[in-house]
Amino acid sequence: GGGGGAGAVLHRTGYSISAGTYAISIGAGGSGGTGTDGGDTDAFSVTATGGGGGNKAESPGTGSNGANGGGAGYGGSGGTGTAPTAKGWDVYAGYNGGTGAAGTGAHAAGGGGGATAAGATGVNPNAGVGGAGKQISIANTSHYWGAGGGGSAYDSGTAGDGGIGGGGGGGTYHASGFGSGGASALNSGSDGAGSGVGGAAGANTGSGGGGQRGDGAAGIVIITYISTTAKATGGTITSYTSGSDTYQVHTFLSSEGHTITANGDVTNTR
Repeated sequence: GGGGGAGAVLHRTGYSISAGTYAISIGAGGSGGTGTDGGDTDAFSVTATGGGGGNKAESPGTGSNGANGGGAGYGGSGGTGTAPTAKGWDVYAGYNGGTGAAGTGAHAAGGGGGATAAGATGVNPNAGVGGAGKQISIANTSHYWGAGGGGSAYDSGTAGDGGIGGGGGGGTYHASGFGSGGASALNSGSDGAGSGVGGAAGANTGSGGGGQRGDGAAGIVIITYISTTAKATGGTITSYTSGSDTYQVHTFLSSEGHTITANGDVTNTR
């Protein structure tokens, strides 16, 4: 099966909000077992759309469309990536999933599209790697976000690696040649395994799972602002110091609905 496509990555600095309560919703990752698409993450009237699911079986078939397209099974076409519209925000999305290898042989599937690159095409005996995520420094730490999952392979083929930023590695149907999970992320993607089991994407990276059966990652919302004390409630609140400034950080991870309540007019970075 094809690797899962990554969800869209949205980033903005210098964004001011007035005192009030704002709804935040975290999209769930797509299911590798059923090839479903990832869910949308919503905050501040913008939406980071979910990635397209990879072709779910060791069979011909196309990847699903999404913020970044899912990878195809052998002989199929990758899903189309379409970036969401978010005025004033930097948006990283719109890359297609990789095409599956023509014919049978190793049944090399395509990789899922990432936030900055398309998934690679499967070329027998090698499945396509997942597209790379986007590197962003948030809360004084630099990670890659939104990577595509690696495609799976059959017989003597080699599965694709997950993209940098937490993409899951592709699985194979023999005892070797598994794809490696993508690193340099908040959480690294898992490696693929035998019996066609793809690795899961790194948790809360917005990345795609490895083909086949590797689950995609849920989304995340991170809000930071300069203050020695928290000026809002909601999420998990931490702080860090950079130079002479102290920053507050609100992190939202789980898929249920949340709110953030701003107690005053502050400048946020998401």
